Amino acid sequence: MEPPHHIPRFTSELASVKKIMKCVFDARDSCLLGLHRNLYSIVFLDLKRRLGVVLDLRFGPLNMVEGSTIAHFHHTLPLLILEYRNNNEGDAHAHGPQHYVSLLDIPTSTPSSSVTSQEFGEITWIEPVTITHWTRRSDWPVNESEIPVTYDCMRTLTSWNVERSLSKHNCDTGMLCRKPNQELIIVKLRTFTSVYGPEASDCVKWQFPGHSSPQDQSWILAARFASEDIVEVVFLSADKRKTVDLRLTVPGYGKERDEDKANVRWFDPIYGQLFVQTADGSVMVQY
Repeated sequence: MEPPHHIPRFTSELASVKKIMKCVFDARDSCLLGLHRNLYSIVFLDLKRRLGVVLDLRFGPLNMVEGSTIAHFHHTLPLLILEYRNNNEGDAHAHGPQHYVSLLDIPTSTPSSSVTSQEFGEITWIEPVTITHWTRRSDWPVNESEIPVTYDCMRTLTSWNVERSLSKHNCDTGMLCRKPNQELIIVKLRTFTSVYGPEASDCVKWQFPGHSSPQDQSWILAARFASEDIVEVVFLSADKRKTVDLRLTVPGYGKERDEDKANVRWFDPIYGQLFVQTADGSVMVQY
């Protein structure tokens, strides 16, 4: 069995997509999520069903350079996850910008009429949806815990602790979850401490690859090169409820770790694949 393709490839229609989308946030099967060129809306396109809908955020323009807004598909549930970071000083929390989340069902209804578009051919555009309900993301809990089986896992999160020293940086990793009553909360899974010393042997540098694509078999939380031949990976178990620690052999790929030129990008425990980015390019290590 071949591993799944993680980045769907759209060739004939890619140029047309760019005419309405400034950038693509996420892709899942035949569906795309992207930023509308008006910078005030999100566009959902289903290229197989020829279906489109514009999600009006009612604010903007959006500055994607700062990553203030993100839209992506849930990895298994038919949900769209929209996130917004409020950087306005007047509305910001004492501990920094506030993060807001909105969950939407993936559009499935098809109107009786369709609109012909020169860019896409015949596309059926659903009535635009205005996003009016945003939930402020909860504060991080103090204690670490496993994720209850009744919770739906939305996405992984990282948060650098406010208090830092010159030699140690702490980073919390957790999961944004939806409780049965629809409340969104954060479950803290692990705190990682990076240590910086005068000698290379004194350093412990954890990397945080970021949220995985919808097709990934696991969610990697953190990784570090213990040596030029060994990498430590911390990821979520198959049921996404607890963390798993693993040490893998990567012959020589970690030799540039001290110059931050060796980075773990992705790990799949099902197919036994580790992707490492080096100065010479991306490498897949098969186990």
